[in-house]
Amino acid sequence: MAKNNEANKLKIKKRCAIQLLCKKYPEYSYAKVAEIIGVTPMTVSRWKGKNYFIEQKRRRKSLMTRSIKNFLIKRCKNKFTGINKASSRRLSKELKRYFNIVVSHSTVNSWLKKIFKSPIKATKTFLLRNKDKKRRIEFAKMILEKKISGRNIFFTDEKRFILNPPLNRQTNQIRVDEKGLIEFKSGKGELYEKIAKPLPKFQKGIMVAGGLSYKGVGKLIFITGTQTSFSYRQTLEYFKEDIERIDKNLFFQQDNATCHVGKSSMNFIKNNFENSLDFWPPNSPDLSPIEELWAIVEDQLSKYTFNSIEEMSKKLQYIWNRIPKLICRHLIDSFDKKIQLIKDNGERANKRFHREKRKSDFSWKNKWNENDGIERIAYNQNILNNMKKQKLRLLKNKLKNLKDSLIEEKKRYSIKNKKIIKKDSFELYHFFLSEEKKMNELYESKIRKKEEEINKINDLEGKNLFDIFSVEEKINNVKLFKKGLSSLSTNINSN
Repeated sequence: MAKNNEANKLKIKKRCAIQLLCKKYPEYSYAKVAEIIGVTPMTVSRWKGKNYFIEQKRRRKSLMTRSIKNFLIKRCKNKFTGINKASSRRLSKELKRYFNIVVSHSTVNSWLKKIFKSPIKATKTFLLRNKDKKRRIEFAKMILEKKISGRNIFFTDEKRFILNPPLNRQTNQIRVDEKGLIEFKSGKGELYEKIAKPLPKFQKGIMVAGGLSYKGVGKLIFITGTQTSFSYRQTLEYFKEDIERIDKNLFFQQDNATCHVGKSSMNFIKNNFENSLDFWPPNSPDLSPIEELWAIVEDQLSKYTFNSIEEMSKKLQYIWNRIPKLICRHLIDSFDKKIQLIKDNGERANKRFHREKRKSDFSWKNKWNENDGIERIAYNQNILNNMKKQKLRLLKNKLKNLKDSLIEEKKRYSIKNKKIIKKDSFELYHFFLSEEKKMNELYESKIRKKEEEINKINDLEGKNLFDIFSVEEKINNVKLFKKGLSSLSTNINSN
């Protein structure tokens, strides 16, 4: 670098000397001036009579005049490219019509880059009414009065992850040769299915619940079906375990979903959680730092493709277990700053609070561990009932088949041995009574064992699974009775 700078300085000095000599002694030839300074005659002819010493790049004169610039500002300033018809292709046609200039859409784009800054993409946001704003101001005052910071809160929320979501058309494009283009237009083959990705009308996904604190995240909870008050009660029990493990003095937070604000869930929170926030303002996802955490996890999950929900759930568990604590701290520190923003107006806290951190601080360092299994599942009541009904149907079908077979055996037995049954009816009666007593004793002992096992399982809203087990025992009872009949028939035949 130093050698290049010295060479450039020498060149500038020589150019300056050429211009001074040619002005002072105009009668000197190019060859004579070149000999004195130590350059070629061509360089003397090039730099003679010029007022600058540095080489200037040759540029073509721009077609963009002041009138064209004002036209572009009027057509494009604070306007959408699609809705307001302000795309570069549309503008190139309009310039040809009004100014009689043939310009490509790429040159129009380069002009727009000089006039404006980089364009902003349209995004969705949540609606805030006047009622919501007042409630947000009340919430901010409540937190400031009680002196609750984000570090003392355990934030909770649910999120649904879709299996293989649709691709973005703008960011995902495939370069194809002539053969590939013909294959795509035919509407068949692997390439067509890759580009035009076939998706079902109702896509499969996973519902997940989790908690976030300054010291880290809680364990991930997988929810079967939709979240109801029944399944939310189980998730609350899991959240209670997380708070006791991380810090008992943490304040429990939840949003205003219908299953969260129900009487049963609110009573459970009052009775089981020592500290909880009085309320949470409606339509306020910007205040909850766990919403940003879900976006980070979704971004990490989008790097992979999955063939089944089981693969996706395993990877999700793996990513959740490796969330760095620095990300949790960074997100929760922004909560206090957002409260300061909304305390006066209650407007959206759209400002993002960035801290200067290295990329290595936010890296996912830990490798895969085989012990990363799914530990927590919250069952939906409807799914549990369906499972119970399916088991009952199977068991009832088995009972019917066994009863039908018993009836057939009784008929055969009565037809073959009518005379013997009439003679020995008193003995048979006593034999059946003794067999029934034995079977009842066995039946009662097995029921006691099953009841002990069932009592260990948590009663799901007072609905016990005893009915299923009782049907199973009835089947066993019928089997024993069948054996008794067969033994009795052998005894009679032998006599």
